[in-house]
Amino acid sequence: MESMIIDKEQDPLDGWLSGPARTPGSHRVISLSLLSNAVALFIKGSVGILCGSQALVADAVHTLSDVFGFGVNYVGSRTTSPGSDTVPLIQGILIGTIVFLSGVWILADNTVLLLTDDPMHPGLLGLVVAGVSILVNGYLFACARRASRESSDSNIFICSVQNETNLFASCLVFMGMLLADLGLVVCDPICALLVGCLLFKASYEVFQHTFSGQSSLALSHKRYVLAAVGALGCCILGFFIRGSVMGAEVILVPAQGASMASPVDSVLGRADYFLILNADKSVTTVSNGARYIAGDVSDNLIGTVRVNKVTAVLASKIGAEMFTDLRSAGVKMYYIDRPGTVEQIISNYRNGTFQRARTSNVAKGYGRDTIRWLRPW
Repeated sequence: MESMIIDKEQDPLDGWLSGPARTPGSHRVISLSLLSNAVALFIKGSVGILCGSQALVADAVHTLSDVFGFGVNYVGSRTTSPGSDTVPLIQGILIGTIVFLSGVWILADNTVLLLTDDPMHPGLLGLVVAGVSILVNGYLFACARRASRESSDSNIFICSVQNETNLFASCLVFMGMLLADLGLVVCDPICALLVGCLLFKASYEVFQHTFSGQSSLALSHKRYVLAAVGALGCCILGFFIRGSVMGAEVILVPAQGASMASPVDSVLGRADYFLILNADKSVTTVSNGARYIAGDVSDNLIGTVRVNKVTAVLASKIGAEMFTDLRSAGVKMYYIDRPGTVEQIISNYRNGTFQRARTSNVAKGYGRDTIRWLRPW
């Protein structure tokens, strides 16, 4: 009777995918986990970038790997016999590899940030997202654990491992962001590092479970599989190390003239010129055609930043909208605390004189109002 009741449960994805419906309770948990992580990926990624939280961005990378992992697991749950205690070899290798490589990515990214950059205050919105994530992942983990106790299905075991990792990762993210908002900003990337460590643990459990029930022929190839996964991890590490060693800053400064001897402009988006010091010490001069337009000028500046691959902006005043757009583009911002020429300002910046911009320092529309008063008509 119990099995008949379970078989009547409907899979949320049955209407979206072709093929015969397979509806054990474990399949519902896997499909629900897939759907919730697909939604969470967009929310965590966008909010993490906007609020500058390394922990939330790391959790978004983690969620991306889970979307792939749950997707593979979902397909596997529909093609293997229900209750099977042996996970297909390719399926287990794919999930374990995805989880492991995402852990390497998170560890490498945050290690480079701790060595080369200053963390940011994440803000309240990121905390809200992390808190909701804890509740959702807690519910999914409880469902997966209950299904795992009722069945020896290998697919639900992997699902349970992923949901357990998600729950602990969400708790770490919330803790890191909370401590960062309280003033310990370094806790945000440190908790991101711990999320990466959790992924290593999860990948180990997936690999162990995958190879535990395989034939002797499959076990003989285990070392080659792990070696290939390790080599991919080393490639990711090399990518980040190369970027941190070879990457050089490209600095943008708003100026009143077209030369390095020109005074710095007091406004950013409506400056006469943008002077850009490139990595090879050459200077690019960009005339600001959006100086007198009536609307928002942040898109114009962001376009200049992206075309010239700017990594740092030095300015006296940065409005709220401009600050958000620049931070979303991954640009570091520093406040100029004294007047001077562009050449002097860059020299002072090289000497570590300026303070990192943690938030905007003028209201929205400051530049537009300033230009209105300066215009002779």
